[in-house]
Amino acid sequence: MRSAVLPPAREMRGFQLPAATLSALTHLAAALLVLVLSIAAFVIATPAGIGLTFALTLLLAIMLPSATPVLLAISFMFQNMIISLFIPLMQNDAAFDTVRGANFVILLTATGAFGLAALLHPERLSAPARHWIRLLIAVMAIVTLYLALGAARGNMKDALIYFRNTLTPLSCLGIGIIAASSGRVRLDRVLLWLGVAAAIYGYCELFFTFDFLSLFNGDDYFRLRLSGQIESGYWDRILARTGFVLRSLEDTMRVPFLNMAIFDQWFPRVFRLSGPNIHPISYAYALSVISTFMLFSRRTWFVFLALPLLVIIGSKGALILLLCAMAMKFGVALFGLRITTIAFVLSLLAYVSIAILYGRANADYHVLGLMAGIRDFLRNPLGQGLGFGGNLSSSIKNVLSWSRAQQQGIADIPVESAIGVMLYQMGIAATAYFAFLLGLARACYLAFQRSGNPRFLFALIATVTIFTNALLQEEAIYSPLALGLALLLVGISLGEYWKGKYTPSPKGYAVRFPPTFHPEAQR
Repeated sequence: MRSAVLPPAREMRGFQLPAATLSALTHLAAALLVLVLSIAAFVIATPAGIGLTFALTLLLAIMLPSATPVLLAISFMFQNMIISLFIPLMQNDAAFDTVRGANFVILLTATGAFGLAALLHPERLSAPARHWIRLLIAVMAIVTLYLALGAARGNMKDALIYFRNTLTPLSCLGIGIIAASSGRVRLDRVLLWLGVAAAIYGYCELFFTFDFLSLFNGDDYFRLRLSGQIESGYWDRILARTGFVLRSLEDTMRVPFLNMAIFDQWFPRVFRLSGPNIHPISYAYALSVISTFMLFSRRTWFVFLALPLLVIIGSKGALILLLCAMAMKFGVALFGLRITTIAFVLSLLAYVSIAILYGRANADYHVLGLMAGIRDFLRNPLGQGLGFGGNLSSSIKNVLSWSRAQQQGIADIPVESAIGVMLYQMGIAATAYFAFLLGLARACYLAFQRSGNPRFLFALIATVTIFTNALLQEEAIYSPLALGLALLLVGISLGEYWKGKYTPSPKGYAVRFPPTFHPEAQR
């Protein structure tokens, strides 16, 4: 006889999340917990922060390795917002500087853990994965050699900053490959959630500005960063370069439309959004990389969510990445892969040529910095060592004069151009870094040609476009949310493909081709 109190077993079942969603939520929760605890430990004391961050990251890499890429993505995108919450507890500006190194400790620990796993158990990796990991190790060794040279000849802190920024994309790629070779990584699902959260943050920042930022001490974060920029001479260089006089904190946030002075005549200045990572260019790249990835994941709606924010931020490099992706998607469907790729490369070459010609004619500081990198590379092809030159170098305020650079048509030292700075710091060895990225782009092209998996079309576009932007932007390579986030996704895609684990999903990654074109037909 059925009980009048208890329903049948099948009726007692509550709502259950799909296994993939539950797994993604688990990875997200674990990664967020590691990041928050790490930052809290840094606030207490730097040694405690380094020790706990190392231990928690290592534990996560061992116990839940597929969650490590999620930890990297969250730390790149949301670390500074979380740091803002702890600002009232910080004793001085030095604590503010050191706590921002938490994501670097996370990255180094994850790189060491995954690299050691690959060396101890190479049989777990496919042959192509082993080949690319060996290449990665070789390029990392070159970067480390120039770290030693830069530290010996110059400022240790500057050398470490550029070591971190140069190494980050390589580490992200390696971690992505090894993690995907070991198990299913749910970063695509988590990435969508992170992207939506970042976009909502952007709209709140747009409409409520400092009222919104003050909710979590974001305004205090800007004040602390501004004081450091003033002490470093950053705003003196802006004054010399543009004539802009800093009067208040809000002045640092108001820029011309598309960040181009020519539009000051027609459009009012806009509040430049900085996002949860509290850096406009990096935020723009995060939105652009995620939008591009979602464009090839049949989640095009995210592009329309992010595009207005990208226009307001005004980062030309990030906008070009998304526009190239849209053009490539439709071009491949209409004209085929080979013709569209040729047109894509020619368009990027034309864009760079026009930008350089225009920049030289108008004394644009990005072009002047690139010219300095080429000049100094020819003077010393062996390189100066990491930490010399570049926007992040502490010595820039004592060396660089923009008025003199504009008169001479070239900067005193390489700045504003990641490729120019790399040629100056690493000399001929920088070509190994560049060749590695171009070889990776070719591998993604071949992978798409053979599989038809649109992830590899994303990988090709992101790698080539961001590398091209690096001619005129330091952030393109040196921001973790630009090339770093892109190569994390590339590594996961390649790792799954090489391992043979990727199975197309009707919802996720299908792409249609006209009857006259199919990737398999071009093999």
